[in-house]
Amino acid sequence: MRAAINLAHEEGRITRSVHVELPSPPESRKRWLTRDEAARLIRAARTPVARLYMPLFVLLGLYTGRRKEALLSLRWPQVDVEAGRIDFEIAGRKRTKKGRGVVPIPKRLLPHLRRARKRGTDLGYVLHRNGKRIHDIKKGFEAACKRAGLDDVTPHTLRHTAATWLMQRGTAT
Repeated sequence: MRAAINLAHEEGRITRSVHVELPSPPESRKRWLTRDEAARLIRAARTPVARLYMPLFVLLGLYTGRRKEALLSLRWPQVDVEAGRIDFEIAGRKRTKKGRGVVPIPKRLLPHLRRARKRGTDLGYVLHRNGKRIHDIKKGFEAACKRAGLDDVTPHTLRHTAATWLMQRGTAT
């Protein structure tokens, strides 16, 4: 609201700017998974319905540290198993501050991607249900967390976990 008022003032649509008191920002989440919790989540993600995509979603999140939407929109042409890299950028997509980038495929993730590749199509989504894109993974992820006995865990926690594990190894700045 403050930005809209300031813009209207700058453009001369209003004669004076009005002070708008903003609420203090919420405390940032500091939740990340231990290796034991991550293993429990991967095991709990294997269900008859989601067994092909939910464990892979968790693994991709843990190993690449990418956001939920970047993982769900990932297609096989962006994954180069031979060169060992994943290009999360989408051609034609407007670049934002939340750049996706190109990441190397960790050795432990490679066999999972190779198996998943055999189930996919050349142009299809990496994470899919019967060949169709998965638009939201929230309910399935919540259910897996509940089965694993994990509280206060969201898909974004996988990103925090990836960063935390890198810092613990001394490989992230």
